[in-house]
Amino acid sequence: MGQVRVLLDTHVWLWMNTKPDRLSAAGRRAVDSPTQLCLSSISIWEFGLLARKGGFRARTPVSQWIEQAMIRVPVELIPVDFEIALHASQLILPEPDLADVVLAATSVCRKLPLVTADSQLLEQPWLKTIDAS
Repeated sequence: MGQVRVLLDTHVWLWMNTKPDRLSAAGRRAVDSPTQLCLSSISIWEFGLLARKGGFRARTPVSQWIEQAMIRVPVELIPVDFEIALHASQLILPEPDLADVVLAATSVCRKLPLVTADSQLLEQPWLKTIDAS
C-alpha cells in the first residue's frame, strides 16, 4: 500500500508549525507518518494576507518564515492549475471565501482528504474531510 496523501488547510499548516497541540487526535493521526502532506499554493497567498493584515506576526520576513516552515513541516506544494481553477469557478460555498473554494477544488480534483477545522468545509457532504478541531 502506498503512502497516504492529505491536503492541509492553511490554518492546519500554521498550527503544525506553531501550535501542534491544537490539532485534534484525528487531525494528529491524519498528519503523522507515513503521510505525505500536501499544501495548495493558495495557502501561501492566504498566509501572506494574514501576516500583512496583522493576524500573524513572524519574527522574520514572511517569505523567510514560509521557507523555514516548509522545512520544519515538509509538504508537497500543489499549484493552482487549470483543472483546479476551473473546478473552483463552479463551486458554491455558503461563505464565498476564495481560499476555501480553491482548497475544496484542490481536494476534489486531486482526490485528497482535506484536514481542516473550518466548519464550512467540514459540513460539505461532497467534500472528503478530516476534522482537525
